[in-house]
Amino acid sequence: MQALDKYPQIDLNTSVMIGDSDADMLLAQSLNMKGFGIGVGKEYKEGDITQVSSIKEVMMFIP
Repeated sequence: MQALDKYPQIDLNTSVMIGDSDADMLLAQSLNMKGFGIGVGKEYKEGDITQVSSIKEVMMFIP
């Protein structure tokens, strides 16, 4: 949330969260962001969370 204060031009509707912890995915959910969990995420039924195995795999999802 500090980033939003410092950079108010961040558009959460077009941003993604990439993380490796449940806390990262919960933050993505709470901000209604697309989330990519490296090794985590398949258990999230709500929100737009995708589990991936590496950051390289995330690039397949980003246009």
